Amino acid sequence: MALTNAYVQVYGQLPEVFQRIADGQAPDKFTTQHLKDLGFSSSNFRAVIPLLRHLAFCLRMAPRHNDITSIETRPSRRK
Repeated sequence: MALTNAYVQVYGQLPEVFQRIADGQAPDKFTTQHLKDLGFSSSNFRAVIPLLRHLAFCLRMAPRHNDITSIETRPSRRK
């Protein structure tokens, strides 16, 4: 398994993120709204979602295709 190059600015709060994820209920989709519902409303926590995907922590949230809009980590910029 290759190491991930995912980067997060909130590395000091990752133990709390993992604890709240473990204590909470599994969502249908792991989105930025779910992070906000867990109490992590800062935009710096958005990078946690790709980190979790790289770690295969939430396999159901990782699409098997290239449509990253299904992850809903940021608004669509398509016109």
